Amino acid sequence: MREDYHTYEEIIKENICYEDTVKAQCSDEEMKQVDFMVQLMAETMVSSALTVRIGKKNLPADLVKSRFMKIWYEDIFAVLRAVKKSKAKIKYFRSYYLTSLYYADHTENIKNQQIFKNEYEEMKE
Repeated sequence: MREDYHTYEEIIKENICYEDTVKAQCSDEEMKQVDFMVQLMAETMVSSALTVRIGKKNLPADLVKSRFMKIWYEDIFAVLRAVKKSKAKIKYFRSYYLTSLYYADHTENIKNQQIFKNEYEEMKE
């Protein structure tokens, strides 16, 4: 099981361009958060649980694992920005980060759609 964990940890780090991009652009404090996110994703990947708690829902583990394998550095940066902007005090870091990672791509897509909508509205004027 420990070998599987390390294998997934390396795959995740490769997916997010850990050495080339993330380390170069993150502060020491942000790197602690990134390492925590990598750890959470690797733990999820080797878990035998059938569901993973995301937000207030128990989602199929295979779905969560699939999303985590698609995360790349932009998603990591999106989570870091969200944590930095959050006004609320985070009590349950594990839950917060798991949920943020799961929805990171979705959140970026919504943000990009809003930017596109705003630019489109400006073009119509």
